[in-house]
Parts: sequence; C-alpha cells; structure tokens
Amino acid sequence: MVALLTAITWGVQVKRSICVPGLNVVQNIPATRCIIGMAAHIYRGKIENIDPSDRNILTALQRDCTRSLDELAGIAALSRNAGWCRIKALAERGIITARVALLDPGRLGLGLSVFMLIRAGAHRPDWTARFARATRDMPEILAAYRMTGDLDYLIHAHVTDVADYDGLYHRLPAPVEIDDISARFVMEEIKEPPHCRSRGRPDTTGGGPDAAQRKSPLDSALLERAQRCDEGPVQP
Repeated sequence: MVALLTAITWGVQVKRSICVPGLNVVQNIPATRCIIGMAAHIYRGKIENIDPSDRNILTALQRDCTRSLDELAGIAALSRNAGWCRIKALAERGIITARVALLDPGRLGLGLSVFMLIRAGAHRPDWTARFARATRDMPEILAAYRMTGDLDYLIHAHVTDVADYDGLYHRLPAPVEIDDISARFVMEEIKEPPHCRSRGRPDTTGGGPDAAQRKSPLDSALLERAQRCDEGPVQP
C-alpha cells in the first residue's frame, strides 16, 4: 500500500493530510503558503513513472505554486513549451491534485494544534458513516484517519485555546457513540510537511546535457506527446 498524490483542481483552499502508508483517510478539510494540494490515501492502482524532470517540477510546485512557467521549465531543464506539457500531463495522470494557498493558523486565531485519539463505540458501517459526516461538519477538524493498532481513529484539529478544544471535545460524541477521547497538544512544530516526496531524489543540478540519460522510462505516448509539444506553439 502506497500513499500517493491524486487529481488537480484550482482553488484557494487545501486538502491537507499526512502522506503515510497504512492510514485510511476519512476526510480532508480546508486547512491552513501556496503549494500543490495533496490528498493522501491508500493507493492500490498503478504507480506512475516519474522521471527526473517530472520530479523537479513536482518538488518546485509543492514549494511554491506561484512559480512562473519559465522558472519551472528551467528547473527541469526543458523548454517553456515542454514544461507546460509536462505539467498538463502530470495533472491528467492524476499526480497533481490542486494549486492552493495555505494559511497561517496562528494569525487567524487558531494557534493551538491538537491530535485527538479516538476509540470507537462501535464498529459498524453506519457508525463509520456517521462519524465521517460528523467530522466533516466540524470546521476545527483538519483531517481524520482510521488507524491500525490500539487506536481506532486519529483526528487533527486547530483550535483557539483549551476552552475551544473543550467545546469540540463535548460536541464530537453527540452524533456517535465514542468509548474514549484523549488529546495530545502540539508544543512545537518541528517539521510540518506541506508536500510528499516523489519516488527518488529531486535533481539538484538543474538538468544538463545528460539529463535524458538519467530519466526512468515514461509512458511512450506521454513522452511522444511531450516531444511534440516542444515543437509546437508556445502555450500561455
């Protein structure tokens, strides 16, 4: 099971979740810097081939999606037209999911980050559906995951303060039976990953004349299309 990026939409809100194998994402709620949005999920389909040029584009976009097409093409050692074609193909292949703005929760009065550890009151499909619906309806909750191990669910929320968390604590069990809720408050964000690493390491050399020799095999139709794009009219 591999957590992977999934399809593209334009917007100013981000579907944010942690890309970790073994987690089943219940929801992704608009969260809080401008990067490529991600939806982490258990991926059971075809794993896409990512060559160094694609990988460099993905890394650059996740760090700053406002980069110009010329910048992105330069990073990937491609022409402007070929760079545009690559980005379009990555979207069509369902690798790029969204271009979004991430917000600073502290500046919005939501400076307290908390992980809620949930033990379910039941293990029935109707309970799971009601729990998912309840978490989607609560704007404080950024994401909820069904877990392996001793816990049943893990919830990540941003709240104003402890009193705000207490309100969430009392509202969450109202629609569903919950055996136990415990919380872990974040003292410091040492690393808050805004992106998933594509397979392999990004090329930090900026491409070069030997870039083609470093590429892993791409789908032949996509490669042919990218080559045709390089010869066609420049896209805006």
